[in-house]
Amino acid sequence: MRFAIEYCQSEWLAVLFMGFRHLQGRNRRTFMKKLLILGAGGHGQVVAETAAACGYGQIAFLDDNDPNVSGTISELDKFHDCYEECFVGIGNNRLRLELLQKAEASGFKLPILIHPTAYVSGSARIQKGTIIEPMAVVNSHAMVGAGSIISVGAIVDHDALLESAVHINAGAVVKAGGMVGTFEKLEAGEVRLGYPVHTAGTYTLQPEQKQTKS
Repeated sequence: MRFAIEYCQSEWLAVLFMGFRHLQGRNRRTFMKKLLILGAGGHGQVVAETAAACGYGQIAFLDDNDPNVSGTISELDKFHDCYEECFVGIGNNRLRLELLQKAEASGFKLPILIHPTAYVSGSARIQKGTIIEPMAVVNSHAMVGAGSIISVGAIVDHDALLESAVHINAGAVVKAGGMVGTFEKLEAGEVRLGYPVHTAGTYTLQPEQKQTKS
């Protein structure tokens, strides 16, 4: 009799546990983070891998030159029902900002992607649509404008100011207090000097709330 009771209890617990696991699975599917990426080229693939590292479980591409993706960029508005967040994964600085503004005007949220291996100071300010790639550093009180790319291993030192849609390429350095203007690109390994060379008031960056690593 005791064995029968213990057996029934164990069966009941097993059923309860399996039901809990089933609900967990449903919740994971229900709350899976989803991201729509504009551009499926080289930079778009980097964006996708960074997004996956940030916890996005469903990722789709729109691209005008790749027939194997979910659609073309001109079809962006058709994807509202499936995706709330959109990221522009295009290397061309001007086009990236143009599409970022288009996506925002269409009602998409524009996330900030910070790879888990990057370091971003808690006092740094990162604006929407920006990606901070693996092993990059954004130091204290630095400001990075919307739609920017901080490539792998790049360093943006303290109090630097980066305007919108800039690209700090792999291993490039913006020294303390340095400035990078809208659409500028620092090539791999290039160094932008800091405090002694910039002119105050030349650059403007819209206020944005502080962002930290996901």
